[in-house]
Amino acid sequence: MDIHNPTIIGRVIGEAQLKDELTKILTDAGVTTTQDIDWSAYSGFVFTMIANTVFSDVNLPGSEREAQKTILMTGAFTPTWPAYYKEGGDAYDGAVWNQITLESKAGANVVLTITNLT
Repeated sequence: MDIHNPTIIGRVIGEAQLKDELTKILTDAGVTTTQDIDWSAYSGFVFTMIANTVFSDVNLPGSEREAQKTILMTGAFTPTWPAYYKEGGDAYDGAVWNQITLESKAGANVVLTITNLT
């Protein structure tokens, strides 16, 4: 395998495109009502909630995969996470920025850890 032209899902892509694929950040300053967390399209997220929001997973890794995503989020509203998430860390505080780490272990086994940033 040529490390300068890796093959991703049957496609040969260049080093610059691979780096871009691994570092895409979705920034949304108007998160409201519902928000998808797309595990395959983005490596991280920056969200400002402007209303209570229900989060859901899109393209969650399969049963033999492991993945991690980071969300930087603020907004004095209530986030609702999927019921299968196992939550830990701090309580979400909309008055400050929160670093939210999601770790998917074998599909729908997702650990959510919140750290309040001051």
